Amino acid sequence: MATNMQKHEFSKIKEVVATWNNIRQMLRSGDQGILVPVVIPKDRRGFGWWFPVALGLYLIVTGLLGGGIFLAGACLGVLVFGAAIVQWILGSIIEIEQGTTGVKSAFGKIAGTLGPGRHFLLMPWDRVEFIVDTSTEIPYTAPVLASPTQENVPLKSIEFFLKFRIVDPIAFVRNIGASNFDVVLSSAVQDAIRQRSRIVQTERAYDLRSSDVGDMQELLNRLMKRYGVMITGANIPDVQLPDQYQQHLATRERVSKELAAYEREWELIRKQRTDTLLMEIERAKKSVMPSSLRYAPP
Repeated sequence: MATNMQKHEFSKIKEVVATWNNIRQMLRSGDQGILVPVVIPKDRRGFGWWFPVALGLYLIVTGLLGGGIFLAGACLGVLVFGAAIVQWILGSIIEIEQGTTGVKSAFGKIAGTLGPGRHFLLMPWDRVEFIVDTSTEIPYTAPVLASPTQENVPLKSIEFFLKFRIVDPIAFVRNIGASNFDVVLSSAVQDAIRQRSRIVQTERAYDLRSSDVGDMQELLNRLMKRYGVMITGANIPDVQLPDQYQQHLATRERVSKELAAYEREWELIRKQRTDTLLMEIERAKKSVMPSSLRYAPP
């Protein structure tokens, strides 16, 4: 039963907060079965570097003003200040993985993107707000339940499968975000599926399997364009009819097979009767044939 329930669940999409060391794992493997196309990295710089900087500056100024024995404190202040600067520079180095794009902000506003590779964010107001997977075609499954046909018969389930890719990371994180996108995409898929099933007769519902869904893909692309998302592929792998209608079709199929078997049997009997009749006719002809024709003269 657990397998059947899982089969009829929508794919889930969300964004997560993670350290820089876990970003790749989250983007590739997801979080407990949930798709993760966007990660919010934790800023590892923090404000701890301000204390050694302030301490170093204090020791330097005190040593220069006090002179004498305070000069040693000034030297210590230079070392502390230098160590704080080195710590700051090392903490400003970030690495963007291949296939992903970083969304950078300045003073809390989105300021641009960062491509794969090493980057230096030396200014304290610069930070990476999001890491977005922009290369993977992300699979998404959407089973739609109780979708009515042309005769208003609710199909048990229509499973819709698609793949999408984030092509504009700024538009994605600014206009919708991963969690909201999950809601919008599932709603759009359900509407598209219900429109398609409405024009299909119930007895031909199985024709939806692996049918051409190019028009549905085009419709979804128009809806998702403003969010920086492109649907790269879609199909309908499975359709399930209501249990009663499945029994009805099974009965029709059984009757159809029995009728075909009866027709074959009747054709064989008819042929046998025809052959028997022809043989009887031949015997009758021979029995009435004149003796002069049946026996040659001596």
